[in-house]
Amino acid sequence: MTLQASIHDLEAALLLAGRLRPLPPVAVGLLLELFAEPEARREEQEALEALLDVLEAARPFARAVVGVDPDRLRDVRAALEALKATPPAAARLLRALSAGGARLEAAARQIDRLSGTLRRWAKQGHPGWVEAKWIPRRGKRYGPYLYVRWREGGRKRSRYRGKAGKTKA
Repeated sequence: MTLQASIHDLEAALLLAGRLRPLPPVAVGLLLELFAEPEARREEQEALEALLDVLEAARPFARAVVGVDPDRLRDVRAALEALKATPPAAARLLRALSAGGARLEAAARQIDRLSGTLRRWAKQGHPGWVEAKWIPRRGKRYGPYLYVRWREGGRKRSRYRGKAGKTKA
């Protein structure tokens, strides 16, 4: 299985990581899962929005009755709006690199380095993209392994950038 992301997807993933930062890893993982495949999970997305609407309407009682911090509701709403505006490829990339939200900071640093590499190569006339690749072996999936790919002189070139979470210099 392979996931491709352009420089625009990387930048969108960085912005999204900033919006998701205040949330706990479990919430980040759930939100990324819902929005990585937006068409397949439309009903669940709508149910989440309806739940947020109800909790926001009952804001004075949110903490006392349900135990929800009203400030956390604002964070979830901001993350939800950011996810709706984010390309699905960016959400899929962030989900893959952050291990479902558990390592969001590490994923954001890695995406920042990859986008820097792509920007430098684009200035040199080699616009490219990032691929995250998983290798299936004996019923298990290993990866994601990151590659930066570009076209040069009519040929497709690539450079291995390490396993997600462990980038090469």
